[in-house]
Amino acid sequence: WAFARRTSPLLTPDSAHPEPAMSTTRSDVIPGEDLPIPLLGSLFPKDAPEQRLKKQSNVGRIICVVETQRGEGGRHAPAAVALCNDAIVGGFNSVPLFYAAANHDLFVELALRPNVVGIVVSPAVNTTLLSAGDQQNLDGALSKVREAGKPVGETLAAVGMGGGAAAAVVATEKPKPDMPRPQVMAIMRNGHEVLRGALTDIRTALDAGDAADFSTQWKDFQKWHSIHAAMEDGVPGVAEGLFAFLDKEADGAASAASLDGEHEKVEEVTKAVQSAVEGSASLDELRTAYEAFEPVYEAHLKKEEDVMMPKIQALAKGGYDMKGAVRKYLMPAVGELMDFFIRFGVSVLEKHTGDQPRVRVWVHALYAVSDADEWPARHTSVRTGLSPGAYEALAKELQL
Repeated sequence: WAFARRTSPLLTPDSAHPEPAMSTTRSDVIPGEDLPIPLLGSLFPKDAPEQRLKKQSNVGRIICVVETQRGEGGRHAPAAVALCNDAIVGGFNSVPLFYAAANHDLFVELALRPNVVGIVVSPAVNTTLLSAGDQQNLDGALSKVREAGKPVGETLAAVGMGGGAAAAVVATEKPKPDMPRPQVMAIMRNGHEVLRGALTDIRTALDAGDAADFSTQWKDFQKWHSIHAAMEDGVPGVAEGLFAFLDKEADGAASAASLDGEHEKVEEVTKAVQSAVEGSASLDELRTAYEAFEPVYEAHLKKEEDVMMPKIQALAKGGYDMKGAVRKYLMPAVGELMDFFIRFGVSVLEKHTGDQPRVRVWVHALYAVSDADEWPARHTSVRTGLSPGAYEALAKELQL
């Protein structure tokens, strides 16, 4: 769809708007705005009045809203036209646009026009799934739109037609002034630093001869590790996980490196420590089990990073929608443990900075992949997980 700010009164559509002959563009949909015919399909059909757009009269700010399936005769989904007309009534001109790989360049050109201020890709009007390759192309186009500072969302409200929650959604899509762009996969990469920091705390308790503190630290580590592992392995029916993402989008990288087998190796040495903790083992027994575990686990983290990071960086540079991937493949795996996941994560990263902005990078990633409904509770978890001073500094830096 494309919406343009309307200043003249709303007009009733004519019975038909004929498609110009021997032309590659139409300027009758939004007068004065040349729109590529391949993106438009069949507008204003005579025999389907419910699929007509309301007549429009001038060009201003435009919001593009996208469909991925043409109906018979190149017609748009009724839901798409209804949404378009809602935009017109709300004060914007509009037109539905079809996305297809063959029209990729036309779509990108239109989306990046100066008077285009945002993109809506609504699940309600996408009646078929794109192939993996075509979806990647669309994700790349949408990434370019975001980089241009334009919001991308699934509703009119998400791209600014409204206030309150809509403004919050738009804020998650646009980079903060003078801030690096969020590195959304830092949720996983800096998650490794959460795990390393937790291991440091376990080692400290062990070296201090404090078996009770060792057990407490281990239980928290093990709980957080289980969440992180679920985000990698996936949860059936909930989230496919990072390894599935790498296999689908990075040439089978996870399977080629046997990353699922790495988890099996870790499980063996983890069970020994867990049994010692549950059995109230002596400090020497805890030490023996932990010292067998620690090097195996560190090697496991390193191998994952060596496989994951080059692939993630290549996908990101190619314009892949990493935010969409994190929201689809990873975050649903956290489930009801989100509060613990965030509070423990930020508290450990605050304590173990490694002279790096680990908390800021991790929270920035979390903020970027959260929608307006999700962020308030997650924000509270960030605030309660950090010390007051650390939260105040972070909130100022990220403009939370």
